[in-house]
Amino acid sequence: MATQALPLLIPQSVNDLIVGLYRYGREVPMARFQHWALEHVREVIDFDSALWRVGGETPLSVDSRFLSGQPPELMKTYVRDGWHASDFLHAECAANPGITFGITDVITAERWHDLPMYQQFARRFGIEWALCTHHVEPNLQLRTVISLWRGDPQRPFSAEDRMRKQLLTPHLVESMRINRFWHLATTPKPSDGALGPAIAVCDGSGRLHDCTGAFSHLLRAEWSGWAGVLLPPPLVAALGHGRFSGRGIDVDSEPFGDQWLLRARSSGLAARLGRRELQVATLYAQGLTYREIAGRLGVAPATVRNQLRASFAKLGVSSKVELSKRLGEADRGG
Repeated sequence: MATQALPLLIPQSVNDLIVGLYRYGREVPMARFQHWALEHVREVIDFDSALWRVGGETPLSVDSRFLSGQPPELMKTYVRDGWHASDFLHAECAANPGITFGITDVITAERWHDLPMYQQFARRFGIEWALCTHHVEPNLQLRTVISLWRGDPQRPFSAEDRMRKQLLTPHLVESMRINRFWHLATTPKPSDGALGPAIAVCDGSGRLHDCTGAFSHLLRAEWSGWAGVLLPPPLVAALGHGRFSGRGIDVDSEPFGDQWLLRARSSGLAARLGRRELQVATLYAQGLTYREIAGRLGVAPATVRNQLRASFAKLGVSSKVELSKRLGEADRGG
C-alpha cells in the first residue's frame, strides 16, 4: 500500500518541537535524553508506548534499547521467540529507511488481527497499532529504529501522524547525537588534540554507535585499512580491561549505560617510550643481548640496561616474554 508524500506545510507545533530538540536538547542529561525527547513527541503524536533502538538491522542482545511504557520483557520476548523473523512492519521499514510505515500501510487491519504475531505477542503487551521508522547513519551504517505504539483498538494512527513521525525521526536521531557529544566534548581533557576530542560510543560487540571526526582520524592513522563500522578486534578485546596502547594511539574505555565510551589520543608506544627506548626494547624482544644491542647502536651495555629498565616500567611488563608480547600486539594493532 503506497505511502503519501510529506506535506509542503509543516504544522507549527511540529516546527516548534524540532527547534526545541536542538535548542534545549543539549542541556538534557545524556541518560534522560530519549525519555525527554519522546515526551515532547507525544505533544504532536499521541502514543502509549515506544521503542528507540540503535544497532544492526536484526535486533541483537548487544543493541542499545530504550523502552517507554513497556517492560524489558517485551524485547527479550521479541528476540527470544523469533518474532523479528515474521515482523512484516520491521521488514518493510528496513527495506525503506527514512520512510515511516503504519500497520495498515502494509497489510489490512483484519489481516493484522488474525496474525499469530498480534494474537500471541503484540496483544500481550497492549500493542494494537504501530508507527515505525528506520534511520541509517551514512558513515557507520548504524541503524536507529523508532517505533510508536497505541493500545486502543479504536484509535489507529492517522496519515497525519505517520507523516509527522517521518519528518521528526531524523531530527530525533541527530539531536540525540548532538546531546551526547555536547556533554562529552564540553569537558575536554588536556590530551584532546587539534581536531578536538577523539571520542566514540560503541556496544559490547565493538560496533560503533557514534564517533567524532578526531576519533576516526586517529583509528585510520593506526589501522590504515579500517572501514569504520566495527572497531578493530584489539580494541574490542580491550573493552573493560583498561587502556589499549598501540604504536601511535592510546584508547581508554569506560561503561556508558549499556554501551562503552571510548576516548582516544595520539600517543601509543612510540610516544610512551621515546625513539631510542623503543628501538632498544624492540631489539631486546627480538633476542639480542645487552652487548649485541650496545654494539649495534654504539652505546654502552649499561645504557642499554638502563633504557630497558625504564621501558619495562613504562609498559608495565616484567620479562622479555611480556615485552615481546606487548610489542607484538602493537605491531598487529593490538
